[in-house]
Amino acid sequence: MLNHGGQLQRAQIQYPNAPRPWLDLSTGIAPWSWPVPSIPVEVWQRLPEEGHDLLLAAKRCYQCPNADLLAVSGSQVAIEKIPTLIAAADVAVPLWGYAEHQKAWRAAGHHLHFYRNADELSEWIDAGRVQHVVVINPNNPSADAIAVSQLKFWQQQLHKQQGVLVIDEAFADSLSCQKSMAPQLDGESTPNLIVLRSVGKFFGLAGLRLGFVLAAQPFIEQLKAVLPLWGVTHPAQWLGQRLLIDTQWHQQQRRRIEQTATALHNLLRENLTPTMTNQLRVGPLFVSLFGERSSLYYLHQTMAEQGILIRFFEAQQGQAGLRFGLPDKQGLIRLEAALRSQKSRSIELLLD
Repeated sequence: MLNHGGQLQRAQIQYPNAPRPWLDLSTGIAPWSWPVPSIPVEVWQRLPEEGHDLLLAAKRCYQCPNADLLAVSGSQVAIEKIPTLIAAADVAVPLWGYAEHQKAWRAAGHHLHFYRNADELSEWIDAGRVQHVVVINPNNPSADAIAVSQLKFWQQQLHKQQGVLVIDEAFADSLSCQKSMAPQLDGESTPNLIVLRSVGKFFGLAGLRLGFVLAAQPFIEQLKAVLPLWGVTHPAQWLGQRLLIDTQWHQQQRRRIEQTATALHNLLRENLTPTMTNQLRVGPLFVSLFGERSSLYYLHQTMAEQGILIRFFEAQQGQAGLRFGLPDKQGLIRLEAALRSQKSRSIELLLD
């Protein structure tokens, strides 16, 4: 099993003396949830149907009127199934990113190549080294974002090579639609483009298990055929339709996310050493550190000892990663106190 965020029970066993309740900053899920209304009883009583109203709401939210969509019970389901529908080939996946992508493509028999940045990926596509490409945009945990113009160019190149471009936009709701490839989907000129969207992170509703696959209609039908019946519950569809069209709340959430990400970035810069903050990256719903493994893992441990769970990423090509999810106001205060305590302890160790 891969090391995912949110494994709070494991942390509680590993650090039994940590103060409770824990502050879980390991997931990259917004700490403010869309206000869920009371769900009518009849919604619970109905079996799920193919939610036409839900798909219309998603098209409106993602500004993709010409796209074909499929609702799924979280984008994880699509991540697991998509590689099985594509003939085995050389596939480029990001060195840093959601590890379930590489796990699924490898399990389906593909040969993986790990790219470090957009320049390296461009070289590989130009040279025909890879046939299919996976992009996480914006990337988690590196926070790298690739421009739509570049993605569109790659999509056209790969189309000529009969390759597929898969873009995971799990964190894209925090950004403007101009930074998403969803509006580029039209079914005819983009038959090799697949875009994944997730409801859980931006809306703070990971437990809802709702996401979308945007692709050409033939691929949507292929994917639908291998997914279980009634995968998206009727309550999830009912709530999804309403939260996707709540544009006023979307704007409020984006402001909160931007302000808190800035505050978290400043807090880390003020309380960590320059060596640790040299590679500080601000993502839509997180701030990440990259550097030497031992120092980052030590910070991970000292935070856990104070009941704060942050996400540690094992080293890739010599660098490890540490990701702080966004806290709410009280969580930010608690994190500041923990960081100051850790800073004082580090100074005492140096003086000793």
